[in-house]
Amino acid sequence: DHPLARACRARGRAPAVAELAKYPWIAPRRGSPLRRHFDELVRAAPAVRVAAPIECNSLAAARGLLLASDRVMLLSARQVRYEIAAGELVALPHPLGVPTRAIGLTMRRDWRPTAAQRELIDAIRSATVE
Repeated sequence: DHPLARACRARGRAPAVAELAKYPWIAPRRGSPLRRHFDELVRAAPAVRVAAPIECNSLAAARGLLLASDRVMLLSARQVRYEIAAGELVALPHPLGVPTRAIGLTMRRDWRPTAAQRELIDAIRSATVE
C-alpha cells in the first residue's frame, strides 16, 4: 500500500528521483558499493533535496523499518524475495536503470586450493562476465 508503488503501477514506469526524494530513506553505510549507487541517485537530480537517510547495514533492521513505514531503500529484490512474495514489500524499477556492481574473488596469496575448490573457482570464473 505504499503511495509510491501505487503511483508507479498507475503510470507503468519507474519513479522519478524527485518522487523518491519525498520519502524517508534507508541508506547503506558509507563506502559500500550500494551506497555509491545511492549517492549517484542523489547526484542525478541536484535540485532535489533528499532528507538525511537512516544509515543501516543490517538487512534485518532495514526490513523492519521498511515494513513499519513508508521508507524506501536501494537493495536487491533477491534480499527481500520472501517479503515481496508475501505482498509485504514491493520492488520498483530503479529510475536510472539497472544498477550493477563488481563482485570479485579474494584469496590469500599463499593459498593452494584443493581440487574441489579449484573446480568451484573455475566454474565461478567461467560463469561471470569481466
